[in-house]
Amino acid sequence: MKKTAHIVDQIPSDEIDSFFSLCSTIGGYIIFPAKKIGNKMTTNVSRGLNPSIKDRFDLTLECIRRFYLNENSPLSHTLRRYSLFFSLFQILKGM
Repeated sequence: MKKTAHIVDQIPSDEIDSFFSLCSTIGGYIIFPAKKIGNKMTTNVSRGLNPSIKDRFDLTLECIRRFYLNENSPLSHTLRRYSLFFSLFQILKGM
């Protein structure tokens, strides 16, 4: 941000706050594991780069739902790689 600070400093803070509010989505607040496993893409990177998902959180949730049902999805390989993380939420199954 240092390289663009001189530009950002020219924008009124209320406009920056308004822009931030418009751009904030639930996907920006969800925590997925950030540590790579086997030097492969993380869940967040995989969902962002997958042409079937295109960083859409609704489609990501559908893939996660399918993971819990042992069904295939565009993120199956990635979600299986992080199955230890997702196993933490087994208690939610059936709710």
